[in-house]
Amino acid sequence: MLMRRPLRYSGGRCENMLDWKEAHVEDRIIGHISLDIFRRIVPNIMTDTVVLTEMSEAHIRAKHPDDLQAVIDNLPIIVSSPDYILEDRHKDTFTFAILLKEIHAEGTRYRVILKLAVAGGERDRNFVTTAFRISPKKWEKYLRNSRATSFTRYEP
Repeated sequence: MLMRRPLRYSGGRCENMLDWKEAHVEDRIIGHISLDIFRRIVPNIMTDTVVLTEMSEAHIRAKHPDDLQAVIDNLPIIVSSPDYILEDRHKDTFTFAILLKEIHAEGTRYRVILKLAVAGGERDRNFVTTAFRISPKKWEKYLRNSRATSFTRYEP
């Protein structure tokens, strides 16, 4: 049996890299994205599976503690049917997608950032890097400034 210390999130990084590598074994599948939609933005995306890692959950707990339970409860809905997808490329081998979703029953808007598994990348699954609630003002700002990124209105 694999024994390890609990993950501790500290200032943007996991305190023990060995813990992070071992935590990959315990990634939790939270849903699937539409490859047809995401291939419009990232042609070389490899999989539709989306996971939540312990490290990402620790980040959300540390940086957005009031949002943690609501975010985890709504992640499958947000990932499978986002209202908007904004592309955010940082490096050649890593592609990030910003998902925006409004849950009408709650009147709440969420922002989720996915690190996408692309050909030539380090990961074999897409994973949530962070997720949190956003204000209506922030929502409008993201939509207004989206011309700087590739913008797709999600329509199944």
